[in-house]
Amino acid sequence: MSNVLLGLPGGISCVDMTQEKFMVTPSGNSTAVWTGTVPAASRPAKRLVFNSTYQETVNGVTRNYNTVAVTEPSGEIKLTLTAKPNGKDKKVKSK
Repeated sequence: MSNVLLGLPGGISCVDMTQEKFMVTPSGNSTAVWTGTVPAASRPAKRLVFNSTYQETVNGVTRNYNTVAVTEPSGEIKLTLTAKPNGKDKKVKSK
């Protein structure tokens, strides 16, 4: 996984990760969870939480994800991507 989504210090460019979970609801919301281990030289001294966004386009459909990467001093890292295309936005009805 690219460090753009992980926010790790130390110049690391990517981390090998495994997808642990992928779920899509009938409304189109989706969640993906990836886990991995950060190399010892790039591990933070204390828990690191990094929020970002990610956009992908597959077959002409663009999906926007909110991401949260949590890295523990032990090197354990967990990345969660969440997309809510139908969100909880309230639409204003015109009169």
